[in-house]
Amino acid sequence: MRVLVASNMYPGKNSHLGIFIKQQVEQLEAEGLEIIRVVKNRKGSFAYFPFILKYIVCLLFNSYDIIHAYYGFHSALPAAIIKRKPLIITFVGSDALREPSRNSVYRILQRFVVTRADHIIAVSNQVRNVLIDELGGKFNKISLISFGVDFDLFKPIPREIARRQLGLPFNKKLVLFPSSPKRIEKRFDIFKKAIELLQEDSHDISPVILSNNGRPYSEVPLVMNACDVLVLTSDSEGSPTVIKEAMACNLPIVSVDVGDVGEMIKNTKNCHICRRDPVDIAETVGLALKQAIRTKGREKIGHLSSKKISAQIISLYKRITEANLCES
Repeated sequence: MRVLVASNMYPGKNSHLGIFIKQQVEQLEAEGLEIIRVVKNRKGSFAYFPFILKYIVCLLFNSYDIIHAYYGFHSALPAAIIKRKPLIITFVGSDALREPSRNSVYRILQRFVVTRADHIIAVSNQVRNVLIDELGGKFNKISLISFGVDFDLFKPIPREIARRQLGLPFNKKLVLFPSSPKRIEKRFDIFKKAIELLQEDSHDISPVILSNNGRPYSEVPLVMNACDVLVLTSDSEGSPTVIKEAMACNLPIVSVDVGDVGEMIKNTKNCHICRRDPVDIAETVGLALKQAIRTKGREKIGHLSSKKISAQIISLYKRITEANLCES
């Protein structure tokens, strides 16, 4: 099967942004699918011009069986207009939860691609509900499939070994912020205030920032294993892959109630949901640090391995293409 994959959210060199899309595409390729990539992996609006041009050429002149667009109308619009083969769209979170509220044009375009898609993949129940309630999606045309985790890459490593390899101090409690401070929706301001509150009572606490353009992605598992707790303060999330990666490393988690995080970490020892408030976050992080135990999160997300997720997607591809052949 040949799949035309289109995404405006594909990681470029030294960037982690959209890495979960790249990983899923590579896993599908490893399962034997032939992938034609049309991706935007450079920042800025001008980068859309070569992306869309290549996209249109591939749509018109390449041979493929199905189109899979990642990230709403930004990636699906050309295929929704030039519809030669079945179109599947994965909504990853902000494309459904935040983008439609930016202005009326964005909302119209999101509704257009939703109604033109043969099938939609939503990464969480919240995303699926918004697609149905606000963007014209049909329940029977939406599958709930999250992004998976590479369990060979993200696995528990002794904290001392991870810190030694990264050159991080042994005498500090390290609190991880898993994104770039520049991304406003990630609310680094709340994290920073919480850390300052913690440091008023203890001088052995240090923040660690996992920026998109910081350490290479291959070091992310080491960073997670080196830290004592991960803190998520985002205003909006779909199904954050970073939480699954942290669980695969058995890293304690403190998170606001966003996306499907509460569902993922429910009943996981030393993983906590708290209010989006610096004081409550600081108190909850302090509790997690005091408990000083790794979690058993890895045991809870075995169904989210990259291989199992790719099997679900391939099964969906086959079902959609077969249905299209029957209708032809």
